[in-house]
Amino acid sequence: MFKKLSFDSATASLVVGAAFVIMGTTLLVSTPAHAKAGGHGGPGKGGMHKFMKVDTNQDGMLDLTEMTTAAQLKAEKKLERVDADDNGSVSFEEYTATRRGGADLTEYAEDIIQCVTDLKEELGSTTIQIPSVDDFKTPQARFDSKDTNSDGMIDLSEAQAAATAKATEKFEKLDADEDELVTKTEIRDHHQQFKGTKRAMKHCIKETLNDNIMSDGL
Repeated sequence: MFKKLSFDSATASLVVGAAFVIMGTTLLVSTPAHAKAGGHGGPGKGGMHKFMKVDTNQDGMLDLTEMTTAAQLKAEKKLERVDADDNGSVSFEEYTATRRGGADLTEYAEDIIQCVTDLKEELGSTTIQIPSVDDFKTPQARFDSKDTNSDGMIDLSEAQAAATAKATEKFEKLDADEDELVTKTEIRDHHQQFKGTKRAMKHCIKETLNDNIMSDGL
């Protein structure tokens, strides 16, 4: 099923970066591992710490404002980290110097989608979500989607606007009962459903890249 494949460090970095970009895993409160560790109570110890940091009113739940505020703060820190020349904005060159920003699997999109489709059928999974071609974007396309004024730079307001939109989308997915609050249980349940897709995507990206590397070497 999920075969272990080995790569050089550059290829492994591409796999991880691309997988995060395609799946849009920008959840601010916990990871699948944390959720699993938490059992029936929700996020595990590490995830609980992150949850409590986002839960600023400490009511044991997250509202949309808490999640978007956390996303904006994270976007600000990321911009400062990526902004190599400290001019307050991120250029395309700075953006693509990061692992996620530089990841590009558009030429392999159809092969990866077919692999995930086959794997879902083989496993009889009801939770693995099959990506679409639209989920695969070039670095330039991802950069342009954030550079809303088309000046060739991503400034803080643009970075935070993109982060807010992403956090809002994530909040809506997590809020299963649509009561405008996200509980630890909802986070756990979401991650339980999502981890099969995450494993399938990573496996298929690795397998597709490995097949292409082998073909290029022949």
